[in-house]
Amino acid sequence: MGKQMIIDPKNQPFQEIHKLMIGSIVPRPIAFVSTISNDNKFNLAPFSYFNGVCSKPPTVVFCPARRGWDGKEKDTLKNIKA
Repeated sequence: MGKQMIIDPKNQPFQEIHKLMIGSIVPRPIAFVSTISNDNKFNLAPFSYFNGVCSKPPTVVFCPARRGWDGKEKDTLKNIKA
């Protein structure tokens, strides 16, 4: 029997878990999400944490999480919160 790989997210840097998630969920759909900031700047951003979840009613979900390389909030998330 082969060796097991155990990954405990509590013991891994955020960036490593992000890479694992985007590299292991395939095919990965991409949603383009548009928002407007408080100072009326338009933002269009791709989100790979996105999927269709229901047909009746037609529903999609996306996760405006933090950037994978530094953990900071994306502009989309900031705009939605505002």
